[in-house]
Amino acid sequence: MTLPKATFALTLAIAPSWSATARELAADLATALSTDNPQAFLRRLEPTLREEFRRDIEGLCASFDISSAIDVLREEGGTLEVDWLLELKPRDGARGAIRRRERVTVETGKSKGRLLVIRLRPRAFFGSP
Repeated sequence: MTLPKATFALTLAIAPSWSATARELAADLATALSTDNPQAFLRRLEPTLREEFRRDIEGLCASFDISSAIDVLREEGGTLEVDWLLELKPRDGARGAIRRRERVTVETGKSKGRLLVIRLRPRAFFGSP
């Protein structure tokens, strides 16, 4: 059975590309930090990476109000290089805000049928100050 041309064109138009999905995944990470949702951030990481980042991400979210934004600089397949900006405002008000900006590599891949982040570097960018 062949699809009518209109159905085929519609299917191609709404099917996300690999890069668009990788972009959405990276945007989800930034949003999770800005909305104080460490679990949403960690769910986007493959299981081994999730455990590597758990302490840092939960610590950042517990200690700081976070503003997080990304700008995609380069993409190749499922790998993005983003300009990532973090503004960390201590919840206890003991010191001024900390601003971090760095090029971060976000590599995505399939894990059990889901697109997840399989590599996120540099890791120290997400560590506690």
